[in-house]
Amino acid sequence: MIRELTNLVHDLDDMKNHGLKPREGLHILVGLNESGNLEIKRVETFKKKDDPGLEFWQMCAVRDQNAWCINTDKCLDLPAKGIQSASPYCFGLKKDSLKGGEKYQKDKVKVYDRLNQYFDNAIKFLQEEKEKKLAVAFKDFCRRYLSAEIETTEHFVSLKDNDYIIFYLDIPLEIYQKPHQQYLKKRLFNTEQYNVPGLNEEILGTSNFFNGYNSKKLFLMHQTAPFEINGRISGSEAQALFQFEKLIERGVLPNPVPIFIHKEELNLNFGTVKLFHDQDKKIGYREIIQSIKPTDRQNYYLLFVTRGEIKDFDFVSSFEYNLKDAKTGDPFWTIYNLFHLKEKNSKEDKRYPDIKNIFQFQSEVVQYIFNRALVREDEGKLVIKYFDEIDAKYYSAATYLLVMKYRQAFYNYIYKSRREVISGLIFKDIMLTGIRDDVKQNKEFGAKEKLNIYFSLNHHFDNTNSNFNGNYMPDKLDELFQKTMEIADSKERVALSDETEFAYISGQMINFLLDQSESANPTHALLEPFLQKTSRELFVDEIVKVFNRYKHNIDRKGTGRVSRLLREILGFDRPVDIKKYMSFILAGYFSPSFRFTKSVEKQPDTIEK
Repeated sequence: MIRELTNLVHDLDDMKNHGLKPREGLHILVGLNESGNLEIKRVETFKKKDDPGLEFWQMCAVRDQNAWCINTDKCLDLPAKGIQSASPYCFGLKKDSLKGGEKYQKDKVKVYDRLNQYFDNAIKFLQEEKEKKLAVAFKDFCRRYLSAEIETTEHFVSLKDNDYIIFYLDIPLEIYQKPHQQYLKKRLFNTEQYNVPGLNEEILGTSNFFNGYNSKKLFLMHQTAPFEINGRISGSEAQALFQFEKLIERGVLPNPVPIFIHKEELNLNFGTVKLFHDQDKKIGYREIIQSIKPTDRQNYYLLFVTRGEIKDFDFVSSFEYNLKDAKTGDPFWTIYNLFHLKEKNSKEDKRYPDIKNIFQFQSEVVQYIFNRALVREDEGKLVIKYFDEIDAKYYSAATYLLVMKYRQAFYNYIYKSRREVISGLIFKDIMLTGIRDDVKQNKEFGAKEKLNIYFSLNHHFDNTNSNFNGNYMPDKLDELFQKTMEIADSKERVALSDETEFAYISGQMINFLLDQSESANPTHALLEPFLQKTSRELFVDEIVKVFNRYKHNIDRKGTGRVSRLLREILGFDRPVDIKKYMSFILAGYFSPSFRFTKSVEKQPDTIEK
C-alpha cells in the first residue's frame, strides 16, 4: 500500500497545491522597506465565503503549507501548543491565545513570553548567519506588533476567537521551503525513537500514516512479540504519505480513488494521471474508469476516504463496467413496467432506460430500492452514502436497517465488481422488505416501482430464479393473469394448477375485497395481515373473514367472476408456505384487476348459487 501511494503522489506532483485555501482569519504580510527595516506590506482578513483563488490568498496558502506544523503534538511551542506555525519566516496562532482569549487565560506561560522560545527552535533550521539575522528581526517585529499594535486595528476586532492571526515574511517560496524541510525531516515519522540512518543520509523510521502506534502507552504495544516495531519507511516515503494526507484532507482526489500498480511496471497507459492534470473540475471514479481501455480496468487498489479517515482499501483484480443480460444476450439490463406505473405528471406509462453499465445501475436502481437513503440525485449531483453517517430520522426503520446491513455489499458489487456478494436471497430480502415497508406506509408507487425492479432484474442475482420457483416473472405474470381470467370467465370449472396460481389469484381477490371498503381513507396497509400468515389455512381464513365483512356489498353488486375465483381459492387443498409465495401474492394484488378486464365471452353479472 505504501509503495502504491508513494507512486501516486509522485505522479500527482503538479497537484500538490490544488485546492489550497488560506486559514480563516487575519493574514499579515511583512517585508523589508527601502531602509532595510521590516514593515507591514499588506493586511487582509480571509473568511469562508471569500474566493481563495485570488493571487494574494494563494500566496498565503502556499506559504502556510510550507511553514505549518504537522500537528500540535509536533509543534515548536510545546507544551502550550498555541503557536502552530513551524518556520522562522512565519508566525501563526489563534486569536484566543492573545489577551482576552480563553486559551490565554489557561496558559501558565503566556504566548508573549513563549515567542522567544518558538523562534529559537525555528532558527535552528537555518544555516546561514544572514538568514538567522533576518529571522531575529522578524521575531522582534512580531513581538512588537502583537504587544502594542494589533489590538488597535479594525481587522483584529472583527476576528472570532477561533480565527488565526498569521504573519508571513515576504521572501521567495524556495527560502520558505528549506527550514520547513528540516522541520519535517524527523517529525514525519510516528516517533523519533526508532529513527535510524539509511542510505544517502536518508532517515528511516516508523510510518505516521494513519498509524495510532504510541510507544508511551504500553497497552498499545506488542507484549509477546520478539520485535518492537514491524517495519520502517524512508524519509521520502514519509514525505509522500504526508502529502497524500493533505490531498485527502482538501478533497481534491476522487472518492473512491483508484491507485494503479505503477504503470511503467505493467506497461499500461491508464491515463489516470493525465486525466487528473487535464481537468479543471473535480473528476470522479466513474470518469476515470470510462477513460481507461476495458482491457486495462484491472489490477489496482481502491481507496475510499471520508473526513480524513480510511474507510476501505482493497485490491480490484478486474472491473466490469458494462452490463449484459445473460438470459436475452442484450448488452444491457431491462426493467419492465409490469405494473403500469405512469410518468410523472403524465398519463403515459413510465419507460425505464436500458441499464447499460454498473454506474447506471447505481443511479437508476440502487437509488430507488433503498428509497434514496444510500444513493440519491440532488440537483444533478449523485450523493452516495456507502460509508457516511445516515440520519435514521429521515427514513423508516426498515429502510435504515436495510441500508446499514447491505451498503458495504453494494459498494463491493459496484466499485469492485464482486458480483458474488449480492445473492438471490439477499436481493429477495432487500426487495420484499422494502415492498412490505411501502405497503405498510400506503406507498403504492414505491411498492410497484420495487416490484418492477424485483421481477425484471432478479435473474441477474438469482440465475435459476429460485426466488420465484424457477419462473421468469415478466413471462409468468402474463401466464398467471390469463389463468385468472380463464377461471373467472369460464362456464366450466377450471382448477388451480399449483401454489403460484393460488397465491397470485389470492392477491387479486384480496385487492378486490379490500376495495369494497367504504372508508374515506382506504390503505394498502390492510394487506399486511394477509402477508403475516404462515399457512394456507390461516391465510384463507383471513380472506373469508374479509369476505364476510363486505359480502353484503358484493351481493348487492353481484359478480360471477368473484364467486368462481373465490371457489378455487377456498377449494385449493395443498399446503402452501405463504412466505415462500409472498412475491406472487404481491404480484396478484398490484397487477391490473380481473374486475376491470373485459372477457372474450361476456359472462352473466350474477353470483352463482
